Amino acid sequence: DDAIIPGFVEIGIPIEEARDYSNDGCWETLIPGKSYFSYAHIMNLRCLEWVFTRGVTVMTGEKEGVDTGALEDLKDFESFYDAYCRQVDSQIDLQVNRRLENLGMSEMIAPDPLMSTMMDGCIEKGRDMTAANILPYTFHLLLITGLSNVVDSLCAVKKLVYEEHAATLEDFKNAIENNWEGYGELRLLALNRVPKYGNDDDYADEMLERVMKDFEDSCVAWRFKQDKIKIPVGIGTFENYAALGRNLSASPDGRGSGEALAPNYSPTPGVDVNGPTAVIKSATRPELMRYFCGCPLDISLNANEYVGDVGVTRMEGIIRSFCDLGGQIATITTTSVEELQDAVVHPEKHKNLKVRMGGLSAYFIAMSAVQQQNIIQRFAKGAVIK
Repeated sequence: DDAIIPGFVEIGIPIEEARDYSNDGCWETLIPGKSYFSYAHIMNLRCLEWVFTRGVTVMTGEKEGVDTGALEDLKDFESFYDAYCRQVDSQIDLQVNRRLENLGMSEMIAPDPLMSTMMDGCIEKGRDMTAANILPYTFHLLLITGLSNVVDSLCAVKKLVYEEHAATLEDFKNAIENNWEGYGELRLLALNRVPKYGNDDDYADEMLERVMKDFEDSCVAWRFKQDKIKIPVGIGTFENYAALGRNLSASPDGRGSGEALAPNYSPTPGVDVNGPTAVIKSATRPELMRYFCGCPLDISLNANEYVGDVGVTRMEGIIRSFCDLGGQIATITTTSVEELQDAVVHPEKHKNLKVRMGGLSAYFIAMSAVQQQNIIQRFAKGAVIK
């Protein structure tokens, strides 16, 4: 409540209604009975890719981003980061304009009469909830997608190109376009020598704060350009982190082409090496009030450390610390690498094993191999499916 209610009030919801908030399908929040809700992914990692390619998508060869200029003109990190922000802003503008243009059109092609009977005023007005301006609030949530990968990638570019001069932007461009083939040493530097989000490291966490603040500022600016929809901000992949990553090229953080994104607000699996308390401190460092609509942090804990009365006390400490530091939503999985790996080999022995995926609990043995690998890596750096 302390994290979410002030966010609703800040976006213009009366406090009495803000106190009555509920979650939607997974973890995104709205005002029940009064809200028409939609969302859009801003593919931040692709925006970063477009800085290197002048707006051309590597996997398709199509020009989908804006031309932010030649790499040789990005003389310092500030100019590089500004180019990234211009790409992100163009996608925010695209998604908001698209939503405004389509406002109310769902009534013609996909009305929802059953849901409308439970919404304030629809029966009295004889109109479907999807019609424009029928419900008090129309929310269009814009989501940072692939946040950890973007933060770690920006850190890699800043450190290796502009500070240590260990590589050039052209090197990273070639590595991205060729899925690191011929750039193995650069990939090792990106993976092992660059600070990563999730370790309570100032270098990475300052980048995290900057990326999130600039994103929210661009979204908030739209409040003053129109008054038809409310535009909250969030961070999320939902359970689709593998599918979303499948269409993305390699990235400067060392991620390979087509590999899964980091889920939701969580660190990239395997790079958070300082334990759950460091993850919590990193995730709660930014001001999260404007991310009230959803920024779920998946926390993986070794089940052996949370057994009995001592384990209960530890779990209480984890949860209270997260809340006291300003966390918005955390989903916790307690298992072990050994149990997960055995479930891959002997699924018949682990039919009831569940893991958290943002807003839902999923049976581990029913997940795809890519998703299983992602979950395993959350518990142990470099773990592999056997």
